[in-house]
Amino acid sequence: MISVTALILLLVISELSLITLCHLDKFAFISMFVFFAFCCSGMDVVGLLGKVGFGQSILDSKVATGASTFVIAYAIHKLFVPARMATTLAATPLIVRYLRRIGFLKQPVSKV
Repeated sequence: MISVTALILLLVISELSLITLCHLDKFAFISMFVFFAFCCSGMDVVGLLGKVGFGQSILDSKVATGASTFVIAYAIHKLFVPARMATTLAATPLIVRYLRRIGFLKQPVSKV
């Protein structure tokens, strides 16, 4: 069964396809870059994972200590998917409206 968020996203993509996909990619790239920069700059990743809810046995294992910076940044990036989707769904119609107003995009064809 498809969730309500997925249905809303499909509706927005079908109506505003190219702009929505570009916006999703832009936010995903920026998000991944920011979290990678945080992990590279010395953010306490083990402490952050402990606050998120990972058990101490997992944090002390060799898996957590041997994980690369990119893998940790990617995992944190994936945790923020709902926030990115909400931002995309809220901002895309505003961006399209602005681009139509300045003449960059054509006005939609009325179905009447």
